[in-house]
Amino acid sequence: MLKFVSQSISVLDSFLLIGLCILTGYGLRRFNVLPEGSHRSINIWLIYMAVPAIALKYIPAIKWSTEVLFPATMPILIWACAWLVFYLYARVRPIDMATRSVLTLTAGIGNTSFLGYPLVQCYYGAPGLPTAVIFDQSSLIILYTAVQLWL
Repeated sequence: MLKFVSQSISVLDSFLLIGLCILTGYGLRRFNVLPEGSHRSINIWLIYMAVPAIALKYIPAIKWSTEVLFPATMPILIWACAWLVFYLYARVRPIDMATRSVLTLTAGIGNTSFLGYPLVQCYYGAPGLPTAVIFDQSSLIILYTAVQLWL
């Protein structure tokens, strides 16, 4: 019972930290503490350093088996369902191809790294991160393929 209580406190602490980070960013933006466009440098660091570092840390440690197929194929299934929904919607109510493409990408691919990794770590701890990395990398493969096909 004590282990469960300490784990729930850890999850609460993680959620409070995520909320604090969001509120801090909002406050910094609202009161013009940082110069205009400073978010770009943070985004560049996240995209080119932090997220690849997490992937490179956990991918070599993954034990590849048939259990990995489910999280690896789930983003493909989600994206295919989103594509089907908006394909059928476009047949009923015509929308241009650009709008349909954007709707498919935004509904079929989630933000699984920037906020997804901290949430996975909140719920499942460090052992859940390799599964999140597999899911995230599968999503990126879909995104890169879709961009190449549609642009």
